[in-house]
This record gives sequence, structure tokens and C-alpha cells, in this order.
Amino acid sequence: MKLPQPTNMPEQDNITLPTVTMEGLSEIDADHIIVIATESDKADLIASSVWSEIRAVKEGNVTILNASPYFSQAYNPIGRELILESVKDAVIK
Repeated sequence: MKLPQPTNMPEQDNITLPTVTMEGLSEIDADHIIVIATESDKADLIASSVWSEIRAVKEGNVTILNASPYFSQAYNPIGRELILESVKDAVIK
């Protein structure tokens, strides 16, 4: 999709599934945030005071996809294509 990586993204070498804390996410200051989450995780995000103060959230630049089927499919080429298509459809409005 040729989206630039945020400049404040923490280094994460040799990690299959990169993770960022909520506080770390606010420090990244991304233009757009893409989240794959369970219903419980989504509820936790929405309830978080840190989440609501993140610039991308304030500007409405957030794409949240359900964990199923995306999470389990992210490890194969077809699943990755599905995720990219879903993100593209959500981001390019």
C-alpha cells in the first residue's frame, strides 16, 4: 500500500507479531492506525483515556478489523491479501 512507517515506531527485531503498548502507540503519532482486535480488545480501546487522546483517533483515522478471520489468516498469502484489501477499502474512502 506504500504507506510510510511512522518515524517513532519502536525497533522490534526477530518478532513475528510486533506489539506496541497503548502509551507507545500515543508516542508513535501515526497518521492512521490499523487495529485487528477481538470484541473485548475493541471495548478496552474505546474505554481507554490514552486511546481517546491519540491524534489519529481524534481525527477519525482509525481502521478496526475483527480478529476473526483476519488474525488466523495473516500467516498465509491469501489471508494477507484479504487483510490488505479490507484495509484498503476502509482507508481509501
